[in-house]
Amino acid sequence: MPEPLVILHGWSDNASSFHKLEAFLASNLAVKPVVIKLADWMSMHNEVTFADLAEAMQNAWKQHGLPTAPRSVNIVVHSTGALVVRHWMTRFHKPSTVPIKRFLMLAPANFGSPLAHKGHSFIGRAFKGWDEPDFQTGTHILKGLELASPYTCALAERDLFSATPWYGRGRILATVLVGNKGYGGFTGALVDADGSDGTVYFSTANLNCARLQVRLDEEQKVIGEPVLAPSNGAIAFGLIAKENHSTITLNKTPGNPLTRQLILRALTVDDGDYPDGDGAFAWQKEIDKHDPDIQQRSDAFQNTVVHLSDDLAHEVKDYFVEFYQQGGEDRLDARLYKKFIHSIHPYKDNTAFRALYLNIKELDKAQRDFAMQELYISLLASPTYNPGKNHPVGYLAVPSTSVAGLRIPKAQFPEFFKAHRTLLIEATITRKVAPEVFRMTP
Repeated sequence: MPEPLVILHGWSDNASSFHKLEAFLASNLAVKPVVIKLADWMSMHNEVTFADLAEAMQNAWKQHGLPTAPRSVNIVVHSTGALVVRHWMTRFHKPSTVPIKRFLMLAPANFGSPLAHKGHSFIGRAFKGWDEPDFQTGTHILKGLELASPYTCALAERDLFSATPWYGRGRILATVLVGNKGYGGFTGALVDADGSDGTVYFSTANLNCARLQVRLDEEQKVIGEPVLAPSNGAIAFGLIAKENHSTITLNKTPGNPLTRQLILRALTVDDGDYPDGDGAFAWQKEIDKHDPDIQQRSDAFQNTVVHLSDDLAHEVKDYFVEFYQQGGEDRLDARLYKKFIHSIHPYKDNTAFRALYLNIKELDKAQRDFAMQELYISLLASPTYNPGKNHPVGYLAVPSTSVAGLRIPKAQFPEFFKAHRTLLIEATITRKVAPEVFRMTP
């Protein structure tokens, strides 16, 4: 029996935007779904949280009698809808019991959107919240959608770094598709960004990610071995030329006829299309074959999310991430800070979390132009430890004449710096405490 299909919209949208997609799927899927459910959820009310949405989704699922057996339903989501579903499934299910079989994410905001913090601004209220009670824009949802949000980091821990994989052969067969162009025109002038579809970055849409865990001593020497690990499971990812955040849903005329083909295929893939262990990923190869040069023709950025804390469990909220080469020259430093680091976004409510948007093509150019053999990453954190100047607690900086921090040899650049993905860095530095902070009399 064919699986029912559920479709979820994104932030500031509603189910009516997906009638064209619904009709297309009903007419073109080779095996017609028993039922297609268009879901509506409140994205613009300030009191509503992702936890509320997961609870409400579970209640609606039961009320409508949707199947609860493992791998019995297919789901299509757009934008923020991906976070809603991932929260729901990790809240109410396990990898072995989740009722999702195929999970198609169209331009998902898996690791946030560069527009989320603007939703609180005049643009958000003028263009998105005008018809909502008290001009609401969905405060809690936008906080979760902001780049480097603790929410998206915690959600990744639940479904991407769990002991048992959620995605892949015998589990959820997930596909992420995102367009490689912005909106253009007046709207584009306001919101288009390099490496984005107008709303999400390619790198924040992709659910494939990696996590780096590193500890630094008082002098910022690495303690033990840093741990760099890719996310669990197999998830297909495709960039689609000429599509933006809106057209990829088929709500308007698609910019690329390939879009319809990939949407249909993503909803008919089966276990054999996903790798068995380290075997071939047939579905990913199929996506790549349709447009082999799309990634090279597209902007290439890594969303690098840093969370900094110290060995005493303080979150460090004032710091700067330094990139440099031993004995490097000023021209290389200038290149790294002006072009490799495209932008930095501290998370508004907790600046211990921040997103560095790194231009991978600029790093490749710097390697060639300066014959780079390595790259160091260190931290300049505040407060700076200096007891003589009334700073009895804090952190030591790396002197300009020394090297410290994490050393990345050239051969490992592709592991640490990869286009179209997110790297989550959990860094811990050592806090120095001067003896005079606590003394006892003789």
